[in-house]
Amino acid sequence: MAELRVPVYVRDPFRAHFRSLIVGSLLRSAEVEMTLHQASGHQFRARKAELTAQRLAGIADAPPMTAPVSGRWFGPGTRRLTFGVWLAVVVLLVADMLTFGIRSPVTIVADLGVIVITFIAFFVSVDGIGGPPG
Repeated sequence: MAELRVPVYVRDPFRAHFRSLIVGSLLRSAEVEMTLHQASGHQFRARKAELTAQRLAGIADAPPMTAPVSGRWFGPGTRRLTFGVWLAVVVLLVADMLTFGIRSPVTIVADLGVIVITFIAFFVSVDGIGGPPG
């Protein structure tokens, strides 16, 4: 069976067109707001609307983002390290149970360690499953 490979970024003309429509609409809205504030004599509000219009004009001229932003906090090395630590703690728990017995305080502490590292490993492994934020 052939492996399906998806490129990191696929050029999407609809997304670029939709972006230009939204930014253009916001730009026209800021320009109208600036005109209304100038006509009313509100200089500070007019200046704020003018700065907003300038910023939006800069965004409209800028090329769209070429790659999606990753929502992950942890890389694959961190995931492997966390799994290795989890495996080592489980081995230590089994060794403690064989050496000291099930009811010893050392085994109880090792069991709590397995529980804690399991939660940490879970949250590290599910990091970024929902995709990029926003």
